[in-house]
Amino acid sequence: MAEIMAESASVKITFEATVLQASFDGNYQQLQKDLVAYFIHWFL
Repeated sequence: MAEIMAESASVKITFEATVLQASFDGNYQQLQKDLVAYFIHWFL
């Protein structure tokens, strides 16, 4: 029983880390788009 709980806990941590990474990547891509739009606006 303890093994199952430990395994599900590690899966949960991995899942949360993946979600966190995905949201970070999404925010980073949005930031890049905003920066590109800003530079285009600035230079044109």
